[in-house]
Amino acid sequence: MGFHCPSCGREVYIRRRKRCEFCGAEMPLSLRLSASQLAYILRLKSDEARRGQEPAEPEPHATPVNPDLGSSVQETAPC
Repeated sequence: MGFHCPSCGREVYIRRRKRCEFCGAEMPLSLRLSASQLAYILRLKSDEARRGQEPAEPEPHATPVNPDLGSSVQETAPC
């Protein structure tokens, strides 16, 4: 199920825009994201960006493991 522009019938890919990205017709409010939905998306993007900027703290004595085996780290004995 997708959302479609009532003017040109094309699928709406970006519901944040006020106008159809194909024909330029104004999108009805019912097709656009609400203010609370937009705020939620912006908060998620902000949190995601913040996590990307924080330095990751390595786990002590952890070595990478093949992700196909189901674990991301494996404990090793201290040197």
